[in-house]
Amino acid sequence: MKFKQAFLILLILSTAFLQKAISQEDEIIKLADEPTFTQDSDNWYRISVPFAILQHPSLKALQGTKPSSPEAAFNPDFVDDFKIKIIVCFTNEFKKRLFRTNNLPESSFYDYYASELEFSTQKLQRGKQYAHFLFPAAIAERDGYAGSYLKCTGYVVEFSIEGTPMEISNSISFAKYKDEATLLKFKEQAESKSSTNDGKLIPAHYVFPNVIPKGSHAKTPFSN
Repeated sequence: MKFKQAFLILLILSTAFLQKAISQEDEIIKLADEPTFTQDSDNWYRISVPFAILQHPSLKALQGTKPSSPEAAFNPDFVDDFKIKIIVCFTNEFKKRLFRTNNLPESSFYDYYASELEFSTQKLQRGKQYAHFLFPAAIAERDGYAGSYLKCTGYVVEFSIEGTPMEISNSISFAKYKDEATLLKFKEQAESKSSTNDGKLIPAHYVFPNVIPKGSHAKTPFSN
């Protein structure tokens, strides 16, 4: 009987914890739509990540009170140290054609690229904002990623504020798969293999400074 009661208590606590975790998803920031892949110029494809910051993460902790000191004070209309990371996966159609008779698994031809856009500060705005990244058209053509458009096999999007990861829904997309186990396995592969292509996918403002979201200051390779 005692074991049964303990089990029921544990089940209730676990359910409460799960409900709390779910309620926190998309509470601070959300992925406002799927990332888009468009040709920006002859040299670049643009990957645009739509997002919306819904509230400052520190407001909830204050519960309507003032910060305890000037050092702890913050402007609730801005978030600092805001980072957006994207990992994209493309299928290397050139290699796939070359080895079409070898019966290799599809994953043998996946190429991963990662980039991170870092804001020293970002103003909260109504509606969608966009983080833009650039991918070289020459690499897309060389490896068969693109025809009339850049064909993405999957992506992972991550947001963090002051070093704390934000819980968001729909942050992983992989082909037609929807089950959590497959998506998490894809994310694991993307994170471990994207480092081989460092520096190829870049924040768009490195090339076009005017593409950063309104009310933000984005860091560059030359920022402190």
